[in-house]
Amino acid sequence: MDLALSQTWPGVLRSKGFFWLATRHDVMGLWQSAGGAWQGEPSALWVAADQDPITAAAPEDVPYWHPVWGDRCQELVWIGVDMDEAGIHCMLDACLLSDAEMSLGPEGWAALDDPLPPWELGEDMDDDVGSDDLEE
Repeated sequence: MDLALSQTWPGVLRSKGFFWLATRHDVMGLWQSAGGAWQGEPSALWVAADQDPITAAAPEDVPYWHPVWGDRCQELVWIGVDMDEAGIHCMLDACLLSDAEMSLGPEGWAALDDPLPPWELGEDMDDDVGSDDLEE
């Protein structure tokens, strides 16, 4: 991911969406870019990670639900002119875990290199979310 974020994205005017970062497994990342600047920050707990019986949604209430990972996913929109769509897809695909890394599961992912700065979590998020590098 570090390599992808250090590149310029010719033709891209804006990108935005949500992302699942393995090292911060329970926290939905908010992705925003405009004018060559990128920002990633915590958004909320994934529905699958919300154990509060009052706020947790039922799987049938979530449009995309994986039997193991719940609603965790990558959902990004890229807006631009004459973008290299294939190049963007390749860049993003290189950020995904390999099959071997995926098989490590959340406990193993916490030990992976995490190039992003720590996220400060809001008061409404548990302090037991994601990587040990997260700040409360």
